[in-house]
Amino acid sequence: VGRLVQPGDALTFLSEIGVILLMFTVGLELSVAELWATRWRVLSAGGLQFALGSVAFGGVAYLLGASPSAAVMVGAAAAVSSTAICAKQLADQGELTTRHGRTSVAVLLFQDMETATLLAALPLLASRTEAGTQIAIEVVRILAILGIIVLVGKPILYRSLAWVARHGHSEAFLLASILLVLITAWISHYLGIEPALG
Repeated sequence: VGRLVQPGDALTFLSEIGVILLMFTVGLELSVAELWATRWRVLSAGGLQFALGSVAFGGVAYLLGASPSAAVMVGAAAAVSSTAICAKQLADQGELTTRHGRTSVAVLLFQDMETATLLAALPLLASRTEAGTQIAIEVVRILAILGIIVLVGKPILYRSLAWVARHGHSEAFLLASILLVLITAWISHYLGIEPALG
């Protein structure tokens, strides 16, 4: 929209809401059990892709004169893809439920976790004080938060949606689902990780 809308918190908020709702629609097409069944392939493929991309782009940045910490961040940023764009493209092409589509989405979620860790590590890399230890702690913290959200939120979600399904219409069920998604995203943001990842 160019000059009609200026960058700001409101625009950032709306864009995050859009990504959250897109990930919600993607989640409707995917099975958690199927994603879990491919977890080792996802971790190996996602980790290898992220590592090779980071080394390649980071090496180029370092050769062009960037500092080591800046080269690390440039390489990591260039190695990740846009979850929103890739997921929408897969959905538009009808490939979201295919084997490569499910694997791609899982790898994108892996990249989202890496992105959340990198954003938290930015000030640590800038200060250069015990960055490695602090980054490792941040990774554990993010994984712990996600684990708590799943363990605590899963029974709450099931009971809430089951109650709505018994007492409401399909529209009420959809609205309740979206509300729960937004609440989970807000909790994730409040705890310091990406809302879309939550």
